[in-house]
Amino acid sequence: MEDVVYLVLALASLLVVLLARRWRHSSPEGEDKLRLPPGPWTLPVIGSIHHIAGALPHQAMRDLARRHGWPVMLLRLGEVPTLVVSSREGAREVMKTHDAAFATRPLSSTVRVLTNGGRDIIFAPYGEHWRQMRKIAVTELLTARRVLSFRAIREEEVGAMLRAVASAAGDGDAIDMRARLSVLVADTTVRAVMGDRCKDRDVFVRELDRSIGLAGGFNPADLWPSSRLAVWASGAVRRAEECRDIVFGILDGIIAEHQQRMGTVDGDDEDLIDVLLRVQNDGSLQLPLDMDSIKAVIFVIFGAGSETSATTLEWIMAELVKNPKVMKRATTEVRRAFEAGGKVEGGGSAAGVDFRGADFELLPFGAGRRMCPGMAFGLANVELALASLLLHFDWEAPGVANPAEFDMTEAFGITNRRKAGLLLRPILRVPVPVPVPGV
Repeated sequence: MEDVVYLVLALASLLVVLLARRWRHSSPEGEDKLRLPPGPWTLPVIGSIHHIAGALPHQAMRDLARRHGWPVMLLRLGEVPTLVVSSREGAREVMKTHDAAFATRPLSSTVRVLTNGGRDIIFAPYGEHWRQMRKIAVTELLTARRVLSFRAIREEEVGAMLRAVASAAGDGDAIDMRARLSVLVADTTVRAVMGDRCKDRDVFVRELDRSIGLAGGFNPADLWPSSRLAVWASGAVRRAEECRDIVFGILDGIIAEHQQRMGTVDGDDEDLIDVLLRVQNDGSLQLPLDMDSIKAVIFVIFGAGSETSATTLEWIMAELVKNPKVMKRATTEVRRAFEAGGKVEGGGSAAGVDFRGADFELLPFGAGRRMCPGMAFGLANVELALASLLLHFDWEAPGVANPAEFDMTEAFGITNRRKAGLLLRPILRVPVPVPVPGV
């Protein structure tokens, strides 16, 4: 997939070069006087793009930084100056010491469309709107108590997954882990946000997946924003508008149903749409919470929560299969902790690296004031699912004689999925509990 992306990139760059005679390529006034970080040599129009073409961008940037010894470097991706930080010290400076200076996240043309101009939590420009949305997220939407209130949903959805996996194990079948884990996380998130399963779930998830591809894909208009040709040649914005309209149309109907039942749902029975509507109507907000913001928040919660959690689980299972000793240790520890036939419950803790923003070598949720507010929600989904899969099953990769040669190639994209699908065969070791009606 990435080869196709970079081929398109090269063709688009060539087209722009042919018209570049009419463009000015001088540095912006005063830029030469600034003390800018070092960076590799650039070409007219395309800037530094040729240095990262042909490889996954994050790997190419890592290799550039290592080759030149630059913990902080400046790339020019088309017209866009891009700062690349490749050390924990630099990350600390950006995300903690000077986080206010870096708090605004540039909106790509597709993200601008998908979030109604940054009306959500993740991509909102730093300012009063963002502060209000962040406060709603950390005090209402994604609190520890709220996440705990979704425990029954998580357990029901994980239980359904385990029964499906046990059925496949009984037949000796391999499982498409990406598909199975994506269904698990999507259904859990749908019920937490909407309170029940969505009748348009398949369409919603399809368009959500499409939007993630558009947000993380190559778009000439983002690299050459001043070029009318680049904007005209890109169909990404039009596709993003189509995707947004479909998703927001589905959300309009769901929100209307929630508005009709307002006042009849209290406390721990609220889903996330109930919470947003209650906050909208309680009169305590400094800025109005309009429907565009509510829909953008819901859309981003799905995009950020579902995709990242499912991809994380898939990579963990792949890493464990590739490293049988680690897999053996993990399954032994889980089964010892919960005992054979026991029940896995969420909410535990594990020793190890602090990935919650204190250790700047590992920042899956970011750090500083723009740290991911959905960390507790994501961890709860991942931990329960992973512990359950390791408690009840052993795992093997059919057709892979040497686990060390297991394919771990990454795909191009905003969350770096595996390039190849993950087919694993489960072997039942601890019986899966059968749900008792009414309990």
